[in-house]
Amino acid sequence: MPKYLVMWELDTDKAPVDSKERAQAWLMMAEIIKQDLKEGKDSDWGCFVGQTRGYAITEQSEIDVMKDLQRFFPLVKFETHQVVSVDDIATLAKSMIVAAIMSGRPIRQSENEDSPVTDKTLKCPHCGSDQLIWLEQLPRPRSRSP
Repeated sequence: MPKYLVMWELDTDKAPVDSKERAQAWLMMAEIIKQDLKEGKDSDWGCFVGQTRGYAITEQSEIDVMKDLQRFFPLVKFETHQVVSVDDIATLAKSMIVAAIMSGRPIRQSENEDSPVTDKTLKCPHCGSDQLIWLEQLPRPRSRSP
């Protein structure tokens, strides 16, 4: 399930001028937010101290995020950012290493290190083998003609 950082800001031009009406609008929104947290739609929600803006963390489909945000229209403006986990970043980094090895470019562990990483130091996470064989390099089975 995708995870989103939702930055929200009250549209002060649309907020009620009367303090009682404004308090009722805040209470109504607070109840919706509490329910979303209770149901697990949002994992975190906060308001920046002394401001009319804040954030929420939600894990829902894109459509569900859009539907949920519409409940606060027109009082609140939103900016959403899909975020990925550190595991996703690690997977990306590993694929970048493999791509660099396949291109023949040397890879350095860090900028200060002189010795490049070669394909002999990259091991299969499943079997531990240091032999990289791409499917494109394997012989293709012959097709059987009728």
